[in-house]
Amino acid sequence: MRFHVRQRPRTRETSWPGWKTGLRLLLGFGFLVNLWPHPPLLAEENWFPFILPWDDAKPTIVDASHLLVDYPGQDPATVIDSRGHVYAGAGGHFYFSKTGRRAKFWGVNFTFGANFPPKDRAEKVAARLAKLGVNVVRFHHMDYYAAPRGIWDPAYFPNDTQHLDPGQLDRWDYLVYQLKRHGIYVNINLKVARHFGPGDGLSSTHLFTDNRYFRGVSHYNQRMIALQKDYAAQLLTHKNPYTGLTYAEDPVVFCVEITNEDSLFGSLLTDGEINYIPEKKGVLPEEYSRELDTLWNQWLKEKYGTDEELVAAWDPGLPAPEPANLVRNSDFDRGKAEWHAQALEKARMTWEIKEKAGPDGGPAAEIKVTTDGVDWHVQLMQGRHAILHGQRYEISFWARARKPGKINLSLMKGAPPWQNYGLSKEFSLDTTWRQYRASFMANATDGKEARITFNLGASSNTIWIDRVEFRETAPVILDAGESLAQGTISRPLRSDFGRYAENRLLDLLRFYYELDKAYFTEMRRFLKEELQVKAQVTGTAPWWAFLGDIAAQSEMDFIDSHYYWDHPWWPAAPAWSPRGWVINNTPQINSLDRLCRLAAMAVAEKPFTLSEYNQSFPNRYALEAPLLIAAFAAFQDWDAVYLFDYSGSAEDFSNKHTTSFFALCGNPVKTAQLPVASRIFLDGQIEPARSQIDLALNLDEIFAGYARKLTEADYFLAAHGFDRANTLLHRLRITSFTAPPGGELTQPAPEEWVVSDHRQLIWDRSDPDRAFLELRGPAVTGAVGFLKNRIFSFPGWGFHLEEKSPDHCAVLLQPVGERRRGIEPSLVSHAPENFLFTVWSEHRNSGMRWNKEQNSVDDRWGQAPPRIRPVRLSVYYQPPAGASVRLFALDPTGARKKEIQGKPGAGGVWEFIIDTGKEKTFWFEGEIGEE
Repeated sequence: MRFHVRQRPRTRETSWPGWKTGLRLLLGFGFLVNLWPHPPLLAEENWFPFILPWDDAKPTIVDASHLLVDYPGQDPATVIDSRGHVYAGAGGHFYFSKTGRRAKFWGVNFTFGANFPPKDRAEKVAARLAKLGVNVVRFHHMDYYAAPRGIWDPAYFPNDTQHLDPGQLDRWDYLVYQLKRHGIYVNINLKVARHFGPGDGLSSTHLFTDNRYFRGVSHYNQRMIALQKDYAAQLLTHKNPYTGLTYAEDPVVFCVEITNEDSLFGSLLTDGEINYIPEKKGVLPEEYSRELDTLWNQWLKEKYGTDEELVAAWDPGLPAPEPANLVRNSDFDRGKAEWHAQALEKARMTWEIKEKAGPDGGPAAEIKVTTDGVDWHVQLMQGRHAILHGQRYEISFWARARKPGKINLSLMKGAPPWQNYGLSKEFSLDTTWRQYRASFMANATDGKEARITFNLGASSNTIWIDRVEFRETAPVILDAGESLAQGTISRPLRSDFGRYAENRLLDLLRFYYELDKAYFTEMRRFLKEELQVKAQVTGTAPWWAFLGDIAAQSEMDFIDSHYYWDHPWWPAAPAWSPRGWVINNTPQINSLDRLCRLAAMAVAEKPFTLSEYNQSFPNRYALEAPLLIAAFAAFQDWDAVYLFDYSGSAEDFSNKHTTSFFALCGNPVKTAQLPVASRIFLDGQIEPARSQIDLALNLDEIFAGYARKLTEADYFLAAHGFDRANTLLHRLRITSFTAPPGGELTQPAPEEWVVSDHRQLIWDRSDPDRAFLELRGPAVTGAVGFLKNRIFSFPGWGFHLEEKSPDHCAVLLQPVGERRRGIEPSLVSHAPENFLFTVWSEHRNSGMRWNKEQNSVDDRWGQAPPRIRPVRLSVYYQPPAGASVRLFALDPTGARKKEIQGKPGAGGVWEFIIDTGKEKTFWFEGEIGEE
């Protein structure tokens, strides 16, 4: 692998050449506090109510609909046809075929019933989105339900999924028509959550459970592929009666996604999703697993021909491993010596050594667990082990439980940063003593701090453990009874990868890669050649960020991705239950370099999109999300960003408070940030990086990383010496997957202040618990993150937060006068140059109640109105010589409701004291006029 940094041709310099790094002052010492646990919650009555009208399209200063047209006064209903189709062109970006201009997209997702609104709601929501600066809508989860929440005809569904409901199709047609009238494009997802039925000509469909959506198997089963093609043909060749065009030919369709979060690599992450496992529920049915086994053995036969050739290729020729057991006091003959147990958070445990309780009549460890639902909150562990990178190991143990239950075994670093060393495996215990084994390949070298950890807290239980052994092992080439001639070579589960020879694993992963690539390539060919689809086509977005998936989609028109900060999870309840969920409730700004995970998937000469992004409500820091991603995506020069989601039903368009983890409707902060973030991204308020880091990668090394549990792109790069923070210095692109093996991606780690190469973004992580990002672009300035006890100074203005303000917030200034709308100054020579000033802070619903740990509200979401935490700040503004400045508080539509009096000071600097609680708003309009 190789990389180098190269300069890109400059477009234009920042319009504020007076940028200086020394403008930031730190006040006092109070800011050097640790924010964990979370700051106390203020009384609800101190927060101000704020409801955005769901159907507002009033042309106020916040209106960003001008970003959806090509010139002032253009009829938005004509803009899409006048531009022509979108295509991927020079430099790896989208362009319009008739104008040749670059195409960028700032969008939202519609899910489930939101895709099929009544016609009056379609008209209103399209106009609303245009005002918010949204120029693309992604149609997602259309294929999960029958009418009225989905596209299937209830007369046939769920027996078969081959009949579209005419009424639903009409509502969708009208929605697309209304979006087009406002200059808004669409992204059509094909296979997202479709559940095939027996009437589709498939057997055992009832065995596909737990929202698995036929992932993986639908890439190789020919009947399922034929069904996908039939659905695509029905949908895309259907003529919309309101536009007069089919979806295959209408330029309003910017792109088509073949499937969602769906690949064989992604399915391999969960044991049983593409393997049949006897006696385990929810796994791939045996007949479909055998079908994939047959394809695997055929692939091996074509490559090697004979067992002898295969064994020669897979045998690593390694010396015999050291047979010694590395565990100290492995059978508890010395009591608790060398072992340690602990309970965390609300979990409780007691443990002792029970004589004559072991499987051989000797002593055994007995652990009594009272769970809080998190398995790692009760642990039995032994540290101070040494491991060697690339060496295979096996840990075995005997165990039983008072009642059937699950435990987890891992090998990890026993000190910060607590990384896993390649082993994390779940075991199902019963009441009988049994021996369990876990094999793995170490993904790092640790000379003294590797730790064996039994995570026992998944359920309240009593567990006995004995005879723990930790040994070096030799890799397995073939298991007993496996033969290429007989077609009996198995496909290992990922949890068993550590048992097998590396070349065997690399062959398996290359087989999956070729199968996935063939599926995506054929589906794209069908869409483009047989259906004559004009839109851009991509395969899938791997949320797990594996670079092998990116390589498999090299024939696609563009690369797509997904990313969530603080996605909810259910440690002790079924997924998506109303209770039992938790979040980490941590800020993204302190870990902004983790966006490297996304940047590392962008491929040179291919457009790059992010079709799902969010920071889940009720995360207390979620106000940062749209602003951070808009700035980062603009800097990385991506081509489309979509927040997930706008709404999950047509009724929810008019929500007056936040009702789900992701929905923007009813969320006053994220919805109001859409036009602000749209300006940042679509209007070039943060410019692309000046320099680019080119990554030349090797596909076999990527596969080897997957085999060693280095799945995510950023972890893979970090393991090869790449510091994630470099993606805040330069743009990042993959230039090759065929680079020579070997070599590191070492580059010096940036300083605590990470300054982008064009000096428009500054990430200050000097206090790792209180980081912030400064924006110093040509048309946006301000800061996001932990801003309290600091003074911020920008060209022409500055601010600092008052003592009673929250520590975490965002403050931005954006000029939005006629010059920013593309009108020549000569036409508006007497018009004042206005600016939009916004102050963002935490919000919650009225009556919403956190638990003690502030990591869940369960089903205590509260009700309308949503309430915003007040911010008080001093703002200093210096208008041009001979000019004055006025500041107005704005109502929920963005209209002026009150003037805020300022005080002129020395040097022509005006001071304004802004109290968002007093004014009951988070956005303000500044007007510069003659004195």
